[in-house]
Amino acid sequence: MDLIIQLLIMASIVAMMISLGSQISFQALIQLQAQRALVLRSLLGTSVLLPLIGAGLLALAVPFLEPPAKVAIALMVVCPSAPLAQLRAAKAGGNHLLAVRIQLSAAIAAIVTVPVFVYAYTATFGASVWTLSPLTVTIQVLGVQVLPVLLGMLWKSLSPTTATRLHPWVVAIAQGMVIILSLLILIKVSPLIWQFFRGNGVALITMLGLIALSLGLGQRLAGRDTTHQTTVAVVTAMRNPGLALLLAHQDPSLAMPSVTVGILSYLLLTLIGVTLYQAWHHER
Repeated sequence: MDLIIQLLIMASIVAMMISLGSQISFQALIQLQAQRALVLRSLLGTSVLLPLIGAGLLALAVPFLEPPAKVAIALMVVCPSAPLAQLRAAKAGGNHLLAVRIQLSAAIAAIVTVPVFVYAYTATFGASVWTLSPLTVTIQVLGVQVLPVLLGMLWKSLSPTTATRLHPWVVAIAQGMVIILSLLILIKVSPLIWQFFRGNGVALITMLGLIALSLGLGQRLAGRDTTHQTTVAVVTAMRNPGLALLLAHQDPSLAMPSVTVGILSYLLLTLIGVTLYQAWHHER
């Protein structure tokens, strides 16, 4: 089952990234116009500032965290650009095109930012976090994220009509793989879920703190436009669990069910946090 799960993780990320890239051409991404500064600020927030904030919180919480929870939090913090964050941002009243631009920028920049922060976290926390090689991380990010995104953008640039027509099918295939993957993971780790929640109170508080800080950071970087605030806040908070799970499976010491449960716990708390943020933002 472990091999099937790993293959499904890779396949689902590739499909999601192709669907993300196929929503915007190279020309549209480059021609940011008035949104250039906003996209760059958002990219800085989701790819650089949040991992730095995460390192600070982890440094405070490390003495009270179990190793699997510590690894799960670190992996989620360093992995930006959740594949479907733009849909979540749009449902929350955000700007879909802006979310796509931020996500694409973060997905491409991840080939630099993720290995750099993997190295930085290793240097800061030592082997107690992971023994991941930055080169291995770079190869994985390039193969499952950057190249598929660029392929999707090339498809949109060369054949925009076909890309637009087939995009819903690509998304449906990717979501189908995610559903199957989620069921397999739940079958594998379901006995550990309650145990993780019961024994990792500090980890859950740390996750909630990071989610709240990421939403606040995104809103702050977005300026005064409420639509931009919602968009950047949601995109910043939504991390990439697929990439986090893939990286966890690259290190034998991390490929344990409790790390997977930690990553899923962070995702679940993020969805709850984003939903509460959306309700609060609509009431303002």
